[in-house]
Amino acid sequence: MNPYLEVMRPGLCLMSIIIPLSLFLHFGFIDIKQILFTILSIFFINLSMSLINEYMDKDTDSFIKPYKPIPSGKVNLKVISNIIDLSLIFGILFLIILSIQYGYVYIIFGILAVVSGFIYNFFRERTLLGNISLGLSYLFAILLCTYPNEYGIFIGIIFSILTITYNIAVQIEDYVGDLKAGLKTFPIKYGIFTSRIFGILLSIIGLIMSFYINIFFILSFIMVIISYIINKKELYNILLRKITRILMVLGFLYLVIR
Repeated sequence: MNPYLEVMRPGLCLMSIIIPLSLFLHFGFIDIKQILFTILSIFFINLSMSLINEYMDKDTDSFIKPYKPIPSGKVNLKVISNIIDLSLIFGILFLIILSIQYGYVYIIFGILAVVSGFIYNFFRERTLLGNISLGLSYLFAILLCTYPNEYGIFIGIIFSILTITYNIAVQIEDYVGDLKAGLKTFPIKYGIFTSRIFGILLSIIGLIMSFYINIFFILSFIMVIISYIINKKELYNILLRKITRILMVLGFLYLVIR
């Protein structure tokens, strides 16, 4: 894969289109302009946040994932910086257009999502506050697609919980590299055992709530719980980074036919 395409995280880019579109279809939105401006805003803001995360994690990745595009030197950091700037500008621009035409509540949700993403990426302390901030960024993104439907808040909270538990599991996997890079994550601050217990308990809460959505959200939380329990890295990567993400997308797609 082209290193510039790889660093943009094409899977997450695709999710930033599929998930909003699924929510719009589920809640019966028919205004094409609103759908288009919202998806474009989420797509570009998500792209900028993903690239910022890749850039900020370059020291950690140099220890545990030196093959990735930035630590391996396969991409030019100046080019990445320019893409970040342009993506953020386009994302906010579409957000402003959306807000002018459909109400300023949308720019509030959008700015809160951006601020939450910045808190996670720019603060080197990614403990409980950082993980909550990451979860909130996805919650506000979902509110952009579902406002004023109250059920959208419920879906957003569940997806926020799933994001937090998923990310703490990833932090456990990255423990050694994060420690060498001087990063303060949840597992580094509270220990791996405590992180596993916390992640499992939070996942159980999300799992119970998911019974009010669909089976794919339930399975997503089950996969996360299993990933906390097992210690085999290869199986862990398959369950968490591949199967869980697929189940997340299927969970939102299933909403369309409900």
